[in-house]
Amino acid sequence: VSAEGSFFQLRFDPLSGGAMTKLHAERLEAF
Repeated sequence: VSAEGSFFQLRFDPLSGGAMTKLHAERLEAF
């Protein structure tokens, strides 16, 4: 659960990279 939470936080964290987060989210949906 820790790994999953960390992964989601990094993806959904705008401070970590708004552009990258959007790209990751889109890729996840496309996948």
